[in-house]
Amino acid sequence: MVIKLLVAALLAETFVAETFRMPLRRVKNEAKNVLGGRLEYLDNAFVGVISLGTPLQDFNVAFDFNSSLLWVPSPDCKCEEDCKIPEICSDQCGAHCCSEGDIPEDLVKPADSELTGTCTHKLAFDINGSQTFFTLGKTAEVKYDGVTLKAKVAYDQLSLGARHRPGLTVKNVQFGLVKEFPTTYEHNAFDGVFGLAIANGKNEKSVIKQLASRNLLPEPVVTLWLNSMEETAIVDGILSFGSVDDRVCNVDKLEYIPITSTKAWEFPVWSGKLGTRASFDTVSKGVIDINIVGLVVPKKFFDFVTSHLFASKDPISGAWVGRCPSASSTDATYYVIGRSTYTIHLSQLTSEVGTARCELLLSPAEDKDFYQWRFGAAFLKKHCAVLDYNGRIAFPLARTDVDNIIN
Repeated sequence: MVIKLLVAALLAETFVAETFRMPLRRVKNEAKNVLGGRLEYLDNAFVGVISLGTPLQDFNVAFDFNSSLLWVPSPDCKCEEDCKIPEICSDQCGAHCCSEGDIPEDLVKPADSELTGTCTHKLAFDINGSQTFFTLGKTAEVKYDGVTLKAKVAYDQLSLGARHRPGLTVKNVQFGLVKEFPTTYEHNAFDGVFGLAIANGKNEKSVIKQLASRNLLPEPVVTLWLNSMEETAIVDGILSFGSVDDRVCNVDKLEYIPITSTKAWEFPVWSGKLGTRASFDTVSKGVIDINIVGLVVPKKFFDFVTSHLFASKDPISGAWVGRCPSASSTDATYYVIGRSTYTIHLSQLTSEVGTARCELLLSPAEDKDFYQWRFGAAFLKKHCAVLDYNGRIAFPLARTDVDNIIN
């Protein structure tokens, strides 16, 4: 059955003039590996609903802060062999698998033998069903699950919301259509990816940059808030387009950090510290990465923490497990980004797995990794991310008293 559109889309809300709020749902990979389901690419995805075309067509998209293109499946993406049987196709496959409509020649290209994934249960864009679709014959590259995919650059109407309750709706927005995927794609519970980086360096602007350049947003800003109250969450997060959202973030004092790339929300991390005992003082590049649960940190800093918690690597699962943190400040971690220090207690970076035993939600970066620091959902549940498309980022504290907004 085609992925059901997120219930959270019903909560989509427009507020304050032309600023728009989109609810997010955290979704997990449907496939579990032999080690019990360790986190994989976009397994911690935060997904919202957008719509494209005229009339509008809905898509579940995962938001990615380290890519810039919005892309969805092309109508000629590969379906499972059983979909060739009409009776099976109508019952078990996506509508695009059963369509007999003509596909423009400039969208058809030979298959890449290394990309054998299918899109059987995805929502693919029906180009013949849109009155405002056009393409100029250009292509773009996108990274997905460590693989480079090719996207056909297209233009059509976009709405930040589902078709039954659209938000900001804009004509002639640039996006991508992807035909070929790795096998992991079918198992991810979303159709496409909405890149939130500023640009990819090839004059291909992100959707937000396109909207900002047309003065369609009050400010060229996106605010991310993640819900830390998982047990009672109605939504798992909110993206606010067009303003610094003071209804979900404490923005009395914003300290912006200049970013060092338009391809990702990249910034220098001056140091990391564990309590009063150990410090990592080598300046390294960091990014925010909503698609990981905890943090990726330099190997030396990781070793500080594992030693402090007497943690060892489980030979079966690969998880690092040690003592659970105390409430003491000696079990807090500190990160100097820009002129500010941000604190995360180790209790927010561990998950209890047994009596007084906790799994560490930190991973060590490899020496070759360009980004030695990746700040994931654990950091972003405590700190909002304010993305200013003029080239700077801020991390104000997230508010927890937001029931009146998301109920």
